[in-house]
Amino acid sequence: MSRLVNLTPHAIRLLDADGQTVALLPASGMVARVPTRAQAASPIAGWPTVTLAADPVEGLPGPTPGVWYVVSGLVADRVWRPDVLYPGALVRDDAGQVVGCRNLVRPPVRALIT
Repeated sequence: MSRLVNLTPHAIRLLDADGQTVALLPASGMVARVPTRAQAASPIAGWPTVTLAADPVEGLPGPTPGVWYVVSGLVADRVWRPDVLYPGALVRDDAGQVVGCRNLVRPPVRALIT
């Protein structure tokens, strides 16, 4: 039997076509994240800019049979694992805040290039 573990800091709502909640995945209390460090860069058109240096992903447990980890899109993009999902088809309210999603995305697993 498969189990989903939400490694984001908030509950994830699965919404139907009418915007009604059909499932709720509570936050697990563990959070997978990509720590970043901002480094000053040259201004562009008078605007200050930075570059972001990303550290390795933190808080993502090792693979466990039957367990799928739901993470942010940023974390999913940094790891190449078949047991990682992220919220897709985001639904926003009138203020632009995410209120849920219509599905979970299984990112393609890419081969490491050596």
